Amino acid sequence: MDVLLTVPDPGLRRLHRGKVREMFELDADRLLMVATDRLSAFDVVFPQGIPGKGRVLTQLSALWFGATRHIVANHLVSDDLGGLGLPGDVRRLLEGRSLVVRRARRSTSSAWCGGTWPDRAGRSTRPPARSAGYPSRRGSGSPAGCRSPSSRRP
Repeated sequence: MDVLLTVPDPGLRRLHRGKVREMFELDADRLLMVATDRLSAFDVVFPQGIPGKGRVLTQLSALWFGATRHIVANHLVSDDLGGLGLPGDVRRLLEGRSLVVRRARRSTSSAWCGGTWPDRAGRSTRPPARSAGYPSRRGSGSPAGCRSPSSRRP
């Protein structure tokens, strides 16, 4: 089994190349998300990959997005590459490791245990008094009882 470290040019505009996935623009509303076999840990991408990793990641994602669609809407449109006009050799390489997804609207916020802060509030010196309906710990902005990994004691 071959290892896919870089997606060959599918004739689409590349929007992003992450540690493992690459995003291509299909149209104004849809993207093609491709999972490679690249291996990363601690923000480092290693030169070797894991054969089939991208296919496993994609199939697991498709399974759970499909299984939970009735609970919460998600971005999955299809895992079928037919009708996208991809060159035959590229399509064969990308099948099983690609999802057609809805383009999402970017949300700029910082997440912390129990809620989110709009970006400009994150720069503020005063955290909210309540988080996710619970009183915040003094000065932390996170709910009482919510601790960062560094603040946990054995």
